Amino acid sequence: MSYAWRALKQGETDPKKSYRAQMLGETYKFAVVLGGFALVFLGYRELAALPLFLGFAVTVVVYWMALLKTRN
Repeated sequence: MSYAWRALKQGETDPKKSYRAQMLGETYKFAVVLGGFALVFLGYRELAALPLFLGFAVTVVVYWMALLKTRN
């Protein structure tokens, strides 16, 4: 919800401000993901990092591929 609030401000007509809001929303989302990974690694010290990151990367790639496929 916070991303949508930051990125999609109601009534914004200036493209530069809209782009800046999108970038701030993405930055916030990236920081939340990094914080989540940090919490997982602190809570589960025996966790294997490589499979976790590979699973995350595959999920992101599949998500973006599905979005691109729906646009065509």
